[in-house]
Amino acid sequence: MDVLGYHHFVAQGGDWGVSIIRSLALQFPESCIGIHTNFIQAFPPSPLQHPLILLWLMLGWLTLSEKRRMGRMQQWFQSEMRYAFIQGTKPQPVSYGLLDSPVGMLAWLYDKLHALVAPGFKWDKEVVITWTMMYILSENAGHARLYKESMQTVQHEVMDKKITKDVTVGVTRL
Repeated sequence: MDVLGYHHFVAQGGDWGVSIIRSLALQFPESCIGIHTNFIQAFPPSPLQHPLILLWLMLGWLTLSEKRRMGRMQQWFQSEMRYAFIQGTKPQPVSYGLLDSPVGMLAWLYDKLHALVAPGFKWDKEVVITWTMMYILSENAGHARLYKESMQTVQHEVMDKKITKDVTVGVTRL
């Protein structure tokens, strides 16, 4: 950011951006004065550090509202996140197959976009085609490797570390 003339900055990220903004806050706490996300990534508590919290979660002592939200999240995870496992183990065949077929890439991206919005929302066709062409014309087959390369490192190098109190953290719950 110094190269761009910014000595202090804030960062916002959702989805993969959460790992990126956390990395910025961890590596540059003197420059990154704040981060914001609308996508919280949380992992189960450590059994050694928080045994009672883990026991509470395992026994299912959740409110009815929390149980409903957990059920919706689990249902979404079961139906919409399987691609992450494929890309996490065999990213190159997926990448080459998608890049070889513009229609295949369009179908893949539209399927992912459709699952992320409220029922009835209509994506602008030109926007979806533009996103598809960004993948096709760049001939970049590395997009699927993101899952494989980060499955282990993101947890240990980014998510397990605490951000200093000098960096303000904001979260929006939608």
